[in-house]
Amino acid sequence: MMLSLSKLFCIVAFITLITSCSVLGGLSNKQFAFSKNNKQKKLVFSLPKGKSEEHFRIGEQDAKEQFYYFGDGSVFYVARHTTWQTVNKHRIDGIGIKDQHATSFSGKDANGLYWKEVHFEDFRIGYSYVPPGRTEIFNESLSSMKIK
Repeated sequence: MMLSLSKLFCIVAFITLITSCSVLGGLSNKQFAFSKNNKQKKLVFSLPKGKSEEHFRIGEQDAKEQFYYFGDGSVFYVARHTTWQTVNKHRIDGIGIKDQHATSFSGKDANGLYWKEVHFEDFRIGYSYVPPGRTEIFNESLSSMKIK
């Protein structure tokens, strides 16, 4: 069965649109290296594209935190075994957590900027100072976490 040229064009355009969503979404792959049970592992995640500065903070007993600072003032971070407070710790403390088993915390600061922190295993991952139009892409970053 032959496809007409217009149907073929529509199919190609549709496939291109579907496969380019991650490009349009603007995510790039990053990793957070760590050691667990004397084995090297990495947490792989996608980060919003754009100019960003990467910084590290390292402490005792494999404590590590990676920060990504973006041009619009937003911050994305991944922390493991930290003895210091994360960017959002004071916000989490301020919301008065009722559920002791809660693993996700979020809100909006006095300037209308969004923040969120997710806890899983030994990790604290989150973002802060995110403008309303960019929360979706930062949430995509949080949901992209995979340990390899």
